[in-house]
Formats: sequence, structure tokens, C-alpha cells
Amino acid sequence: MKGHKYFGDMRVGSLIDGMALPGHETAICWAARIFLDQCGSDIIVCNMQHEAWRTGLRTAGWLSGPSNFALAASPKLAAVVGEPYATCIENAHFLRGDGEGPTHL
Repeated sequence: MKGHKYFGDMRVGSLIDGMALPGHETAICWAARIFLDQCGSDIIVCNMQHEAWRTGLRTAGWLSGPSNFALAASPKLAAVVGEPYATCIENAHFLRGDGEGPTHL
């Protein structure tokens, strides 16, 4: 980044998407962190919705912080996700790469 409004001139690494067999999310998070550290990232950002991925990120030393990424579900999607929505959405695998991509970090 050069003169970015959030990151200034930092070298920003990002984990945009991830796939793992259930129970292996933490290993992927560690691998991403190590790789992005080795690439010289000053900061690494990620937006993960699913609780297993968020647990994996925390276990791999990632910290939680503010996000400008919002998931806005239509009424039809919210109905498919299930009730109560706030609890069920934590087990949905939505990522920044689902629709928008790595824009507007």
C-alpha cells in the first residue's frame, strides 16, 4: 500500500478465501500466517464468517479487530440460513471473496 487511508505505506497481506477438511482450519490459518510473514507483511487481514475458521485464526495467533466488511442477507437467504439467524450465520462459510473480492480492504 502507498498512502492508503487505513494502512498508510504498510505491506498488507490478506487471507481472502480458504478451504479445509472440517477440523483442519487451524492448520490452514497457521500456514497462511507463516507464508504471509515470510513474504514480509507488516499486517495481515482476513474476513471469515464461519466459527471454525474464526477459532482457527485465533488459535494461530490472529487478533480480532474492526472490519469494514458487512454481510447483508436478503430475507430469503436469512430464511435458508435458519433461525435464530444470529446463531446460525456463525456456521455459514461466507468470505470476502464471495462476491466482492479483495477490494476496499
